[in-house]
Amino acid sequence: MENLTTTDPIAALPSWGVELFVEQEPFWPLEIVRPMRLFKPYLGLEPGQRGMPRDDFLFRLITSSRSFNAYIRDELRQRSLYGESLYRDLENHKRGLHAMSRRVKRAIADLLDIELSALDEPIVGRDGTPLLPSRLSTFNAFPESLFFRMFRGLTRRGMLFLPNDYVWDSGCDVWWTLAGIPLPPAESRFVDRLLSAAVFGCLVINTRHRSDWSYRLRRLFHPKKHPFGNWLDFIKEHPKVRAQTYDEMLGKLSSKRLKANKPLPDEARIKKWSSGSDILDINAGANLIGGLSGAKALQRSLILARCMALVIDFVSAAALTPDRPKRPDLQRVLLERVEYLSNVCDRARLAFRDCPGAYRDTLLELAFIGRTSRHD
Repeated sequence: MENLTTTDPIAALPSWGVELFVEQEPFWPLEIVRPMRLFKPYLGLEPGQRGMPRDDFLFRLITSSRSFNAYIRDELRQRSLYGESLYRDLENHKRGLHAMSRRVKRAIADLLDIELSALDEPIVGRDGTPLLPSRLSTFNAFPESLFFRMFRGLTRRGMLFLPNDYVWDSGCDVWWTLAGIPLPPAESRFVDRLLSAAVFGCLVINTRHRSDWSYRLRRLFHPKKHPFGNWLDFIKEHPKVRAQTYDEMLGKLSSKRLKANKPLPDEARIKKWSSGSDILDINAGANLIGGLSGAKALQRSLILARCMALVIDFVSAAALTPDRPKRPDLQRVLLERVEYLSNVCDRARLAFRDCPGAYRDTLLELAFIGRTSRHD
């Protein structure tokens, strides 16, 4: 693809390729050189074996569901007395064990608000393969496609200038090598996609709520603590908590609990989360912040922290270094990458803000409806 020349002074920023995806594309096969410590069940990768990450890892990362199929089962159970039976019918139908009648298909399609054709989509792979791949693909695509379609529209029409040496589809592996943690091209692009989606998510929240979520993202990556520990510090700093230790934090949270809340975890569990020795899941986080003002903001921050924790776990397993990179050193490098991606996103935001009204509306339409072409 062509590089756009510019005299824009901001173009002096160093630019090692940022992955831009105008449409959702499949992830590439990935390979790790040492075991992942926390998120192995999410990605399903084994050392020395190149393979695809699990289709539903993003869904698991930002929701409380054990898998996408578990979410479908729960949805059917909640919406119908016969939900469990309908789920078994759907699973057997998709696995080719028996065909559903049109009446049963219609009942499932109505309950899940999907087209009948989605129930006949072929699935290939292991037992955990998502039963409704098109619905999962729509979920996976949104964080990337919304921003990158707008980005392409801005750059194609000269409203956002890129540096002279800007690389569209490669180069992030060079950046990682120069940063001292070499990653192969496929693995570095995988990391960039996750970081870019997180950065753009903050950009959207900044615009909608007029708050500095980019600052929160940087706080979560601060190398002093694991992202889970940094998130727990948000709770300690809450105006209604203001605790110095986790024990003090738990005591103050206990005094504000609603009777319906589950019991709080003990301090030992909190310390495991804080150190990154265990995964802090969505439900556990929601239980901690129940009854606090700003709980929704804290829950969004937890989703970001989980995304950052997965990136750290993956990079530490995939880095082509003699030993596993130390977490603080890795987080410093990731923070630098987030800073650069934030600069790119912020320039897109400013260019979008300065668009003529009619063209801005067109960009929004393209972003949400997807009427762009790679060759326009």
